[in-house]
Amino acid sequence: MSLISTVGGLQHDIGRKLGEVSANNADKYLDWINEGMDDLAARFPRATWLETSAVLTLGAASRKYQTSSINASILHVHDIGISAETVKLKYLDKDTFDALDPKPDDSGTPTVYTIYNDEIEFYPVPNSNYGAQVNFSVGATSVSAASATPDVPRRFLKALTFYSWMQGLYTREDFNEAQVVEAKYEAEVQKIKQTLKQKSLEAKRMISVREIQGGNRLYGDEISRAFSSN
Repeated sequence: MSLISTVGGLQHDIGRKLGEVSANNADKYLDWINEGMDDLAARFPRATWLETSAVLTLGAASRKYQTSSINASILHVHDIGISAETVKLKYLDKDTFDALDPKPDDSGTPTVYTIYNDEIEFYPVPNSNYGAQVNFSVGATSVSAASATPDVPRRFLKALTFYSWMQGLYTREDFNEAQVVEAKYEAEVQKIKQTLKQKSLEAKRMISVREIQGGNRLYGDEISRAFSSN
């Protein structure tokens, strides 16, 4: 297993475990490999192989932006900061964001944001052009050729073999053996979790009430009161 690094290697290993000729089932195995990568992406949205960043240019008086303007394959936004202003924005769910927006036309350096229907909305409305550093994850990149190298790091590829092996057994309706292999897959997932634990559990810094007040000059307003318990 340690020598496997390509899709073709995975396909061969899957065929060997299922007792099949991999060349005769290459497309089926390819589907399972891609499904396995999607499953890992869903379980580990902050996996190092999925995480990246980009700068979103905020225009003066423009408060809403499509997530696709950051990246077409964006899966999850982790945090947003405006380094030039030393501000890390606080995420609010849509209902809380709407409730804490008493003056829709207020402008200044954005300090909070929400995401709804693939759209990012900032408050207050930018009063100038800002470069917002967005840290986010993208979905797993599908593979389609035996020579391709999966995004998943080589040391975690065993999980894709187990996932595909499990799918093959379930397809045969060999349920008892499939459950045994599924347990092996879950064990590999736990190993990945332990490896990524330090990064996955990394604490996010929350901006203080004074930072919000300083950025917006809205002392005593509804937003400040809402964060007064922080």
